[in-house]
Amino acid sequence: MRAGLLRYRLRIERPVVVDDAMRSPKKTWEPLGEWVYADIRAMSAREYFSATKRDVGAPTFQIIVRRVPGVKLDPSMRGIDLDNNVTFDFVAELPSARRDYWTFAAVSGKGAA
Repeated sequence: MRAGLLRYRLRIERPVVVDDAMRSPKKTWEPLGEWVYADIRAMSAREYFSATKRDVGAPTFQIIVRRVPGVKLDPSMRGIDLDNNVTFDFVAELPSARRDYWTFAAVSGKGAA
């Protein structure tokens, strides 16, 4: 993949469970790092269904991120497009012929919280 295609600034966040003031667990998001460049493309319902074998109910996107040594991304994480303030919840890691990139199917949420 040409570097020019990775034109979106994406902040990767992972879920963290912490206790709030009432000692009940609360899910929050912790940034995994500053930000990475990514390619974000809309996927058709057919591509999504064949890749994940799941029902299609929301706009689905393909997000491609260059691998970072020592960092492991998984479908429990999310990405936030820093330029457009759009949250993408990762759904599944898609098979990729390139070992130096991660490819995820993601659904678009509301603005970043």
